Amino acid sequence: MEGVDTIQNNDSLKNYIAKSWKQTCTVIGIDGLPSCGKAGNVVHPTTNITISIRMPPTLDVKKAVDFTIKELSRDPPYNAHVKVTCPKWGNGINANEMRGDF
Repeated sequence: MEGVDTIQNNDSLKNYIAKSWKQTCTVIGIDGLPSCGKAGNVVHPTTNITISIRMPPTLDVKKAVDFTIKELSRDPPYNAHVKVTCPKWGNGINANEMRGDF
């Protein structure tokens, strides 16, 4: 897209850290909502949202998944029924420290 820049700043190291170590949460899919042209201020019977969460590679992913499920399920508005599943998850890759003779 014209004018869009994915670089967060001019510092290569900060960009690397932002793209590999910083956490992110991105909505990658939504079912059950109308298009913007047909949208209205109404309650929808069902809405499904798929998110992608990147966490630092050294984080205990099992604890993070359990925490995420707990937080997304906690205190839903209007007594809504919330079901959270994590069909795919895994630990990040964290390379060993380089030896001095490398």
